[in-house]
Amino acid sequence: MDRKRKRTLLRIGLLLFLLMLSLPAGGFQKASAAETPFSLPIRGAAVYPVRAVSLNGRTLKAGTAMVALKESGSRVQVSFQSETGWIGRNLLAVNLPDVLPDIVYDMNYNYGAVMKASGVPIPGVTGCRLYSWGNRKTGKWYNPRLERKEFTVPVSIAFAHKIAALASLAEQEGYQLMIWDAYRPYQVTVKIYKAASALAAVNSRVRDGFSANGWNQGWFLSSGVSAHNRLIAIDCTLLGLDGEQPDMPSNLDELSWRAAKYQTPGSTVYASGMTEASKDLDRMAAKAGMRGIASEWWHFQDTDTYGIGACSWIPQKPAGFPADAE
Repeated sequence: MDRKRKRTLLRIGLLLFLLMLSLPAGGFQKASAAETPFSLPIRGAAVYPVRAVSLNGRTLKAGTAMVALKESGSRVQVSFQSETGWIGRNLLAVNLPDVLPDIVYDMNYNYGAVMKASGVPIPGVTGCRLYSWGNRKTGKWYNPRLERKEFTVPVSIAFAHKIAALASLAEQEGYQLMIWDAYRPYQVTVKIYKAASALAAVNSRVRDGFSANGWNQGWFLSSGVSAHNRLIAIDCTLLGLDGEQPDMPSNLDELSWRAAKYQTPGSTVYASGMTEASKDLDRMAAKAGMRGIASEWWHFQDTDTYGIGACSWIPQKPAGFPADAE
């Protein structure tokens, strides 16, 4: 090997070594605001087709775990096993913790739902595991990208951009964003509706909680396709920087008039129970491009991506995720 070529190879090796030293643990770098609204780049994040898609002529079913390589306009370059290709962004969901790891996630449907109706436990729902992914005890899988156990939280990629904006606004005002529900398979919506309806039929306290102040059961229980089934809704609250939740109008997932944002259906006047923190959350979500609903102070959705129909798929565990030790 001549001396000039040897020097060139040594320089390349040195540059590669310095690049490796600059990478933090986990092999990824924080993304800059100029690159993406996410705190981590989408490259390396788990993504899932929301319905069956074709990748280089190979059909992949909804929920198949792929790895994102690049987001460009309306398409995302993905990798699956030895295949790479481009899929329309509107056909993909991203695992939210992979791009927004600083949000606090407590996806209790994965290990024991806290949902109640007028404070009354709902048989088959309250305390039950409603999602069939993640570890049975914790609801989490070990995530090698984040080097910790974390929930799997699929949402549409377009909606993830708005969630990033909401999390940023919350941080600017001295809060942390906490999410406890996002994508909810359609069969889970049906299960909740049937169980809570059956409870209301025999429990006057639950019935009264649905009907007070002009509300009705339909405001609190979806009998059809919900925005959660379309990967374009989150249930969320705010936490202080100390991790404590400020005063909110009701407990999380309280199905009754106590959770209402407005005084009555059709009103735009805040209910008397709306606290300053809940008003802050509502204002920030609107600024991030989300729309809330009148009957739940915690629910926000993306009305710009309604093209996704009802989904019932289960997100697969991405390749390379080791088995849980628990």
